[in-house]
Amino acid sequence: MGYNTGMPTAFKLRAEDADRYWLIRQTMLEDTPWAFASDPESDNAREPSAFVERISKPYFAILATEDETGALTAAAGVVRRPRKKLWHRAEIWGVYVRADCRKKGLGAVVVQAAIDEGLGWPGVDSVALSVSVRSEAIRLYQRLGFEVWGREPDCLRLDGVSYDEYHLILQRNAAIRAWPEDSERS
Repeated sequence: MGYNTGMPTAFKLRAEDADRYWLIRQTMLEDTPWAFASDPESDNAREPSAFVERISKPYFAILATEDETGALTAAAGVVRRPRKKLWHRAEIWGVYVRADCRKKGLGAVVVQAAIDEGLGWPGVDSVALSVSVRSEAIRLYQRLGFEVWGREPDCLRLDGVSYDEYHLILQRNAAIRAWPEDSERS
């Protein structure tokens, strides 16, 4: 039996959550443009309907928390690498906590949920992510078990300013497993 810590739990977004996710996505791209390769003008999912197809795909999930009004407060996506040689890896992307909700542990909640989701997929033994060297989130990722394996100089440029990114990996100590025969591969 668990106890109530008062911390929200993360939940997996469904197709009907596309409008809510679109709102927080637009906020993240405007609030921290140096942290994401996408921007509001050229984002490959400029309409909420674009997320409906993605959210329903296997090995793709967006984990989120919400406030008492139902607005999303934090989100993290996780996707399985689609190619056979990368089938053992998942990648966390689009981690964001609304500015008015930071320093409350919500980043840890959604990132841990994304880790659990990714490592729960058959054959996945590691989870990767990248983060701007400017971001304070690096400490969170390291507390959750990620290790920095590299730094990419000049990864993003915004208004003539160059931003480096750290690349991180969390590896599960597990035996290499055979591919499930019924799994999707490309």
